[in-house]
Amino acid sequence: MKRPPHILQAIQYNLEQKESVLDLHGQALLEVPAEIKALKHLKQLLLKNNAIQTLPEWLNDLPQLEFIQLNINPLHEVGKVRHLVLDWGVWWRLQPDPQQVSGLWLRWEEGEMLEAALALPHLQWLDLSEQRLREVPKRVFELEGLRVLNLSVNSLRQLSPDIQALKSLSLLDLSWNKLSVLPAEMRQLQKEALHIHTQGNHFEPPPHITPLQKSILPHHAENPFHQSPFFNQKRDSAAQLSLSHHKLTERSLDKEQLQSLTFLSLANNQLKELPDWIGDLSHLSRLSIDNNYIRQLPATLAQLHDLRSLRVKYHWQYETNFLESPPLEALDLDENGYADITKLRAYFRQAAEAELDYLYEAKLLIVGEGGAGKTSLMRRLMNEYAALPEPEASTRGIDIVRWEFPLTQAIATTEPQKKTFRVNIWDFGGQQIYHATHQFFLTKRSLYALVADTREERTNFYDWLNRVELFSDNSPVFIVKNQKDERAVKLDEPSLKERFHRSLKAVFDCNLSDNRGRAEMLAFLQYQIQQLPHVGQALPKTWLKVREQLEQVGKIRPYIAQQEYVAMCLQAGFKRREDALQLSGYLHDLGVCLHFQDDDVLAKTVILNPTWGTDAVYKVLDSPCAQGGRFSRADLQTMWSEDEYADMRPELLRLMTAFQLCYELPEAGHYIVPQLLDEAKPQYDWDAQHNLQLRYSYPRFMPKGILTRFMVAVHPLIEAGRERVWQYGVVLCEDDTRAEVREDVERREIRLRLSGRHKRDLLAYLVGKLEEIHRTLHGLEYQQWIPCHCTECVRSQEPHFYPYQVLKRFRDDGQPSIQCQLSYALVDVRGLLDDTLGEQGWRPRPPSEREALLQALSALLPTQFDAVFFRFGMPLAYQRGGASQAQQSMDLVAYAEQQAEGLQRLRALIDLPGFKRRSEKQRD
Repeated sequence: MKRPPHILQAIQYNLEQKESVLDLHGQALLEVPAEIKALKHLKQLLLKNNAIQTLPEWLNDLPQLEFIQLNINPLHEVGKVRHLVLDWGVWWRLQPDPQQVSGLWLRWEEGEMLEAALALPHLQWLDLSEQRLREVPKRVFELEGLRVLNLSVNSLRQLSPDIQALKSLSLLDLSWNKLSVLPAEMRQLQKEALHIHTQGNHFEPPPHITPLQKSILPHHAENPFHQSPFFNQKRDSAAQLSLSHHKLTERSLDKEQLQSLTFLSLANNQLKELPDWIGDLSHLSRLSIDNNYIRQLPATLAQLHDLRSLRVKYHWQYETNFLESPPLEALDLDENGYADITKLRAYFRQAAEAELDYLYEAKLLIVGEGGAGKTSLMRRLMNEYAALPEPEASTRGIDIVRWEFPLTQAIATTEPQKKTFRVNIWDFGGQQIYHATHQFFLTKRSLYALVADTREERTNFYDWLNRVELFSDNSPVFIVKNQKDERAVKLDEPSLKERFHRSLKAVFDCNLSDNRGRAEMLAFLQYQIQQLPHVGQALPKTWLKVREQLEQVGKIRPYIAQQEYVAMCLQAGFKRREDALQLSGYLHDLGVCLHFQDDDVLAKTVILNPTWGTDAVYKVLDSPCAQGGRFSRADLQTMWSEDEYADMRPELLRLMTAFQLCYELPEAGHYIVPQLLDEAKPQYDWDAQHNLQLRYSYPRFMPKGILTRFMVAVHPLIEAGRERVWQYGVVLCEDDTRAEVREDVERREIRLRLSGRHKRDLLAYLVGKLEEIHRTLHGLEYQQWIPCHCTECVRSQEPHFYPYQVLKRFRDDGQPSIQCQLSYALVDVRGLLDDTLGEQGWRPRPPSEREALLQALSALLPTQFDAVFFRFGMPLAYQRGGASQAQQSMDLVAYAEQQAEGLQRLRALIDLPGFKRRSEKQRD
């Protein structure tokens, strides 16, 4: 299986540096990367929160491995692999040899299960976070081999002095408790290798301990650790330190006390800048500054030769970490906010070599329904006397034009403010056929204008504003109500401003035919577009020089070869090829050019004129050859007959597949465009018995294109020669299993149903593909719905559905059952999750037996129920006074499930003649 480049880079870096820890958590891995075999030095492998189902035996060949952290993975089997850190459910369900288990992640588990966990012979890693603990179980302090102990997010008010017995600890997490003091015995644990996390507590200096002369942080009022004795003053005593959520400002940081750190987290504070001396922390390898208010990173960061991880996650609306230098795009942040360290160093090196200049350029995107007046707005913005288009004229695809005006805002540079501000206006065609494709060009850090007219009043303002909000990361937008025939556009402005208060900046009444309202709108637009965060960004002068050259070449040729582009950069003063590629990636993110560096074919070409590329795509959508959703390579000669396209047909076809707009059929040279397919569903048979179902709902907004992109992603599985597909649905087939995936536009839903032998395995694959698409739509709100499997619903094609988050909350809160709203039966929560999504984390048990027990218990008279309750020997801890019989029934069954053969014993007790006859008589 092909590995993502950043995974391979992380493994290669670990191999070169011989680091003891490899952290690959949360990377959606389906298997353990085979490249890890080479890491013979590895001690800790962190793979939590992935999608790994099996473990390779070669993990046992890593001689120094101490831990393999695997909690929150859907493991089906673990073989004979040792040193496992598992979540409690996988451990309880798979029941591996106790000799294999080195650690457990327990959540809200008490009593027998916790006791069983603490009895494991080789326990070195124990996660008791979010357990609602008021004190640490005494048995924990007997685990002398424990290396990692996580007690975060509990209700601990004090810590037992017995903590000193854990001599092997290397990490102790006490964050987010209610601790006001730590025991003096903690000093017995202080050593170079021990890291203690204590944020989210309220320490005061203990009266029986003399505070240290120095601490990690100086004495400031906002610093809750200013007299804490548990950060040793010795330089080698704190290799890692987390200071997140401490309301830190710049004056809270002390260089001398941070000198020895290898990891430093300053996330979620109030920092506006990092001091230049951060570059003197020569041991620093990981730095997190998430969610601060930093605008510029110091160039001294490039001096940190050991730095391999820099997290600068930002938030557009709250303007946290909206970097101006280096620009966010130049750092190539991944979806988790981690910067590319190589590109960070390259930026600062180029800035030092070529000095800096400032960017005064932005993008204005004009959107709305066809015929609303978008092109009229574009023309009248640039020239109040410009001729308006003919009424029947309509933009096809996207028009991109350049507009300039004198810079009016004061920019913080030393240069005289006699500069020109450049606006790249993107005028989007409004026809429905274009909407799904537009999303690839709706960029963040831009200004948007939504145009609506009074002629037909068909603008769905919520739909358009949701679209802009989703694809542009809440970029600012203003509405232009283009009055025609003296009619005013009907608009519930207060409601729109309440819903889109973060992005909707203004609403203007205009008449573009006679320029009424133009002056006010123009002044607003010029002000807002100069306020965009990237305006005035400092860039190496070589970057802006190449930017100008590309613009001149683009007037003559729409594209150039990558080799020619790199040569142009080297001639302009670039020293390295990778620096040139960093610039093209930056310009791609800004929409100045298109350079898909991750695609082997597209990487060979830099498209200088995005209009040329987008026009080619829209030519296919508009062509009669592709109507009905199918075209051939021969058709491309007709659709792309112009000289400018003739030599680039393979690249343009690849561009369409890169946008997930089409896929190739088994017969080579034939293609399907899903959004052009017929709306009518084709005829096919379907076995409606024992279907597995799942639904996705989009409560606010379902963007166009999710299903069509999904079809392209899974097209090898499309049934009947990949022809059983239509605009709103597709039928898939894998081995003996079929899946039907349909879109319900009116209900804003995507529905999946599966039949056959391997339903859950195929569903897991399809859900994974949908989630990949969802991850590209940052901020999209959606909900999964799980079907009920009670005796009534399991026979129905319209069963009751439960929201996934509700089931998950029930499970995490220890609520074993939930009521079906159709049959009123109590249904097993864990069984619902397991049957549909294959979620692991519980011991498998027959849901039908559980459901039958709950129904039998509900039929008993209270006196009979009490007799069963106490006769079963349920501990007093489970007997909640005042709880309903239904709730006590759930508790009783849940307790029975924890016992060996508990369900059978409870079933036998209820079936005793006395109870059974009275229950049947009561029902009669």
